[in-house]
Amino acid sequence: FRPEVRRVVRALLTASPRGAGEGRRLAEAVLRLAAALPVYRTYIAPERADDEVPGPLVTEPADRVALDWATTHAIARAPQLAGDIGYVAAVLAGDLPAPGAPAVARVRRAAEEAALRFQQTSGPATAKGVEDTALYRWAPLASLCEVGGEPDAPLGHAAGAWHAANAERLAATPLALLPVTTHDTKRGADVRARLDALSEIALEWTALVARWRRRHASLRRYADASGRTRTVDGAMEWLVYQTLVGVWPADGGSSAQNATFAGRVRDYLQKAAREAKLRTSWTDSDAAYERALFAFADALVAGDAGAEFRRELAQVVRRVAAAGAWTSLARTLLQTTAPGTPDVYQGDELWNLVLVDPDNRRAVDWRLRDALLSDAERDAAPAQWWRDALGGAARGVGAPKLRLLHRVLVARRAHAALFRAGAYAAVAAEGPNAAHVVASSRTQGDAFALTVVPRGVLALRPDGGPPMGEAVWGETTLALPSHLAGRTLRDAVTGRVHAVEASTAPRLRVAALLQDAPVALLMVEAAVAERLTA
Repeated sequence: FRPEVRRVVRALLTASPRGAGEGRRLAEAVLRLAAALPVYRTYIAPERADDEVPGPLVTEPADRVALDWATTHAIARAPQLAGDIGYVAAVLAGDLPAPGAPAVARVRRAAEEAALRFQQTSGPATAKGVEDTALYRWAPLASLCEVGGEPDAPLGHAAGAWHAANAERLAATPLALLPVTTHDTKRGADVRARLDALSEIALEWTALVARWRRRHASLRRYADASGRTRTVDGAMEWLVYQTLVGVWPADGGSSAQNATFAGRVRDYLQKAAREAKLRTSWTDSDAAYERALFAFADALVAGDAGAEFRRELAQVVRRVAAAGAWTSLARTLLQTTAPGTPDVYQGDELWNLVLVDPDNRRAVDWRLRDALLSDAERDAAPAQWWRDALGGAARGVGAPKLRLLHRVLVARRAHAALFRAGAYAAVAAEGPNAAHVVASSRTQGDAFALTVVPRGVLALRPDGGPPMGEAVWGETTLALPSHLAGRTLRDAVTGRVHAVEASTAPRLRVAALLQDAPVALLMVEAAVAERLTA
């Protein structure tokens, strides 16, 4: 982005000429601020009566907070540039030239140009520097290294942060698109759900990887262009193992023994290695390294040397694929009932174990999805379907996910106003497994919806089975609003009806709500029964 930075610096020099030789220091200050900016960009805009009269830049509080954060951290990392960083930040925030100070139009236009060009540069610089470089180099848990993510952010209050974000979205942008997978994500949401499950068996997983690293040492060696013996780097090896866990077939791997699967893995690894820019890149590729990386992956996927690896991998995948399936259903229900407009990426109606493009651009089997949707529309006994389907759900194509989407979208259509603008609130859980429940409500007048999903499912079912029923949830309960006392709720997912106790502090047992399916969407019976069966 050197040309873009030069244009920002030229505008800065015009806005307040600082003498010969200052351009290099200003360029460094611009780079430091862009690197420290905690968001993609600010949205500072000029205030003017017409195009001929530049006015002061208008800085919203959120933009000033972001710039102040970036200034503080940039100066901490380069104290010798404190004056230059402070000057650049002041121009970007609209503080220079001072609003009341006499300044010719040329100076004001230059300050405006510097601020606007910086904003046009910081976004792509962040994407390229963080998402397309750092997050391919540093991936202790690859599911966290996602577009827009913060992989080093603490996760202890994740559920609370989710509820807070929903309340903020409802207040500020209630119709904003709410995707979980896009054309740009580094791996599909269902792949991330599998990898999330690894965090629940972290000690077991890292011990297994340590054994693999020792066993596969010879597979990583190769000769570079000069004939020296080198090895595939440990960071990329770690990413290979996580990637295979994410996309390995849950049927045990038989369908992975083909050229198409191996080609998908090679395409991903080439992109990951080139984006990391440590041993190869798009502009300076290392053919020997890439051949060695591909050979290493091929040996694991289909070679004789990888036979024991595949057996052990399949054992891990059986557990995390099941846990990932329940997490996928939970995430799908959260996405489609939270404030915002749910956006389902092409093919994501079923289990969708895809990696970054071009893997996520492959053809979608719409005939299969149409047939499964027709089955869902004709089903008059949804609770029985869920009980029958969940035993092998993780090994199937993902009919439970499509079934869930269908039921929720029917409910959304019947209660558009509720899901568009209904008040949002977290619902508290109590009991032995309260930490493993995420629940929330939407309310508008008499209309009411209660979303209930599990989290951290391997702690509930170490064997990967569905987190359902009395044995899993025991006396875990949800506290309901008092106005629901004595009412009847129907689960839009399974059709099961639940009566709320006539109490000043009514509660429902999670075991009763999650006895047929691992998620539930409860709605006031009088308001939904007729519409959901129409």
